[in-house]
Amino acid sequence: MEFEFFIGIDVSKNELDFSVQQGKCFLFHKEIANSPGAINSLIKELGLLPGFAISNAVFCMEHTGIYNNHLLGCLHKNKGNICLESAMQIKNSLGNIRGKNDKVDSIRIAEYAYKNREELRLWEPKRDVVQQLAHYATTRSRLINVQKQLKTPLKELSLFGKKGVARQNLSVCSSTLKAIAADLKKVDKAIADIVAGDPELKRLFARVTSVCGVGKVTAVQVIVTTNEFCNHRNRTRQMFFRPPIFY
Repeated sequence: MEFEFFIGIDVSKNELDFSVQQGKCFLFHKEIANSPGAINSLIKELGLLPGFAISNAVFCMEHTGIYNNHLLGCLHKNKGNICLESAMQIKNSLGNIRGKNDKVDSIRIAEYAYKNREELRLWEPKRDVVQQLAHYATTRSRLINVQKQLKTPLKELSLFGKKGVARQNLSVCSSTLKAIAADLKKVDKAIADIVAGDPELKRLFARVTSVCGVGKVTAVQVIVTTNEFCNHRNRTRQMFFRPPIFY
């Protein structure tokens, strides 16, 4: 698909910085609030540009997690072409650039989109069930981190501290650790229920876990990250679906 307009967007919690290029030519920069109303207003404003159509423009941004949600939702409803890239991918493509602020970053992203216009991979929204799976996976990761933050110093205290003090600290934290363990079981069950209840997820999960060394947690991460292998690179697909070769 050929694009005429390349729009780089720097995303933060409260603001969005838009830099608009027509081909190589920089047109303008604008900062707006990170809200559906402000985003829809800007899309209407872009429509007033000579020659602009939502079909001949690509909106490129870095992945910033939940802060992308308003923007992705509005652009998707307007049938926008969206490119969602990692910050490292953009940096590696353009190299080190002097100066760093929201405006400069949005210009840099627009330049990245133009430079890589032939290879851009357009974003596809996750199904609701995959989004739900992603949220559970994130919650599970946070619970594991909290559990580790509590367990590690308790273990070290038992090895290098006084035994009585170690027992006292463990006693103080025991209820919290039991609650975290119980919550982890709930999350694991919720993830398992989601996978079991969706035929496509169940099929992909079975395929990915059939690879030697790939467990359930990794399988969920792979399915979510690749959006059920819709947003994949050929190398990723080969990694998980090529028959193993033994030497």
